[in-house]
Amino acid sequence: MSAPPETEGQTYASGSAYAICKAGYIGDSVNRRINLMGISPWEEARPPGDEAIGRLTLDGLWQGARVLLAEGATTPGSPLRKPVLSTVDVGGAPRARTVILRHFDPARRRLETYTDARTAKAAELDANPMAAFTFYDSRRETQLRLSGRVTLHTDDECAERAWNTLGPRNMADYLARAVPGTPSPSPQAAMADGEGDEARRAAARANFAVLVFTYDRLDMLVLGRAIHRRALFGWTTSPASASDDATSGLTAPDDATSDLTAPDDAVWLVP
Repeated sequence: MSAPPETEGQTYASGSAYAICKAGYIGDSVNRRINLMGISPWEEARPPGDEAIGRLTLDGLWQGARVLLAEGATTPGSPLRKPVLSTVDVGGAPRARTVILRHFDPARRRLETYTDARTAKAAELDANPMAAFTFYDSRRETQLRLSGRVTLHTDDECAERAWNTLGPRNMADYLARAVPGTPSPSPQAAMADGEGDEARRAAARANFAVLVFTYDRLDMLVLGRAIHRRALFGWTTSPASASDDATSGLTAPDDATSDLTAPDDAVWLVP
């Protein structure tokens, strides 16, 4: 499979996956391509139907997955906005929790979410960076499962960029006096009061972290009434070097149409 054509000179707006869609890298151009293939546009928040599901190709599924991930990163009301992040604790037990998808960079196969650096998931990912994201869109009856590795950013350019996009109220979310998840005698006992002054803002910044997830496997399932389709996509090539982490979500790379954006392997699975 080859990647869709890229519009020359397009860049991401700061932190905006919606701009990626409008630039033609995914979104509108993908839906036009899917329409030409006779497949119901993924942008419609409804089940595609058995007829459209029956015509799905591996390429159509992969393109659809990118459209859905971009929606999750840019549409607060979408169920794709709140995936489940799964990690493994130090004892080898699975841990899962709902997070908010903040950014999606299709060229580098990256998702971003924010967390308090003192949380258990941050410690788990520091010890074992392997993780998985699960998305389920009940409107389209479609599930996405992505697996890969997470890098934790706390005091670098990546974290600073993300921090500067937050408003005062969101910054206050990182002002809890105790570690999130710590037993508390009352609902508010461990919470900081108000938005605070500059010193409190600095304290909140010290607790803020960005989780950058790079996926190398994507399992997609689409459910119909009588017909279902499931496929697995895999990548063996690295989308970008570690030094590019600080620019995640900002600018489309010059090789956005290279084979790094297309799966190295794609196979149908039994639903």
